[in-house]
This record gives sequence, structure tokens and C-alpha cells, in this order.
Amino acid sequence: MPVSLPILVYTILIVLVAGYVRGYSGFGASMIIVIGLSLFYPITEIVPAILLLEIIASSYLLPKVFRQVDWSSLSVLLIGVLVGTPLGVYLLSNLPDSIMRSAVSIIVIGLIPLLWRGFSLKTMPGTKLTVFTGALSGIINGSAAIGGPPVILFYFSSPKGADISRASLIAFFLVTDIMASGACAFNGLITAKTFWLTGISIIPLVIGLTLGSRSFFKTDPEIFRRRVLLLLMVMAITTLGRSFIN
Repeated sequence: MPVSLPILVYTILIVLVAGYVRGYSGFGASMIIVIGLSLFYPITEIVPAILLLEIIASSYLLPKVFRQVDWSSLSVLLIGVLVGTPLGVYLLSNLPDSIMRSAVSIIVIGLIPLLWRGFSLKTMPGTKLTVFTGALSGIINGSAAIGGPPVILFYFSSPKGADISRASLIAFFLVTDIMASGACAFNGLITAKTFWLTGISIIPLVIGLTLGSRSFFKTDPEIFRRRVLLLLMVMAITTLGRSFIN
């Protein structure tokens, strides 16, 4: 996949920024890379590379926060993901993905003001609601490849602290990205181009992850929570805008 030097530099900068955001918040890299690199690369080449980079990112971050992961809620969420993903793939085959992206974005945009004003759950949701959240994430991920918002909102509206929420999201995305990468490989989407794009991105990704992670540990939990909500709002608005454009 030969590219010009300006595009190569641009690619590295986008991945560096995405790595910083991922290291800081625990999510967000995929959206930044998709939006940034889709100007020069086909989506079919970007997405498999992103999944591999996300696995690298989570594997790099998880050992540092492993003890903070809320494994009890995470395991239940993943059961829901396994249930919801096949339905999401079915919807992908029968509905325009722009409809799903728009619906998710509108829901997220509506919920964030409540969380911004301090709405939170007094206790962790029960098994049924947790499975439902995981299933919703699986449906959205299978149909529109943006399954993160339901789980992000799940943790950041819960009584769990910022450190536990961030750690649990890192573990969640590691498992779901491994699942998605397996699906890509099964369908022949992981090629030599995938490894080329992944290879040139690893160093800037790790640099960004390191800088972002250091910034997180220096940030007040409430400030961190508000920044995460702001980032999620920007992502939702951007996704909604792309749905109308497409």
C-alpha cells in the first residue's frame, strides 16, 4: 500500500492523537481513526487495521488497570453482546447502517445532558438491565460498528468510580475487538494491507497511549467524567452528521 510522504505523516499524526484519547479515556480511538483516515484509505482497509490496533491498545493498557476492572458486571455485559451481535448482523443485512448510526447518536445526545447535570444510578444495574445493555451494544456493533456508547453510558452513570469505569471499558473493548477481528479474518478482510497500515501505526499509537494514560492519572475524577461525556457528545454529533452526508 504505497502512499506519499504527506499522507504517511498525516496517518501517523491521526493515530498519535487517537492513541492519546484512548489512553486517557479508555475509548474513542476507532472513531478518530475512521474519520481521519477515511479521507485517503478505503473503509474496508481501515476497519480491520483499527481492530488490530485496538487489541494492541487494550493489551498495552489492561495490565496497568487489571485489578480495577469490574469483572462481575463485565462478564454479564459480554453475555448480552454474544446474544445481540447476531441480531445486529441481521439488521446490517436488511437496513441501511445510517439508520442505526443515527438512532444511536440521537439517544446518546439526549442522555448526555442528564449525566452532565449529575444524574447517576445509586446502585449497579441488575442482571437483566446489564444483559440488555450488552445486547444493545452487540446489536449496534453488529449493525453499525459503533457499539461503545451503551456500555460507556452504563459505566459512567453507575456508582463506580472513574478509574473502575475506565478499566472496565478497556477490558470490554479488548474482548469485543478480538471477536470482531476473528469475524474479519473469517470473511477474508484481514490482508497484507491490513498489516502494513497496522505496522506503521504501532509506534505512534503506543506513544499516544502512554501520554494519554499519564494525563488520566493527573486528572480529577469529576473533570475526567465531564471530559469523557464531552468526547462522547462530539463523537455522537459527528456520527449523526456522517449519517446524513452518506
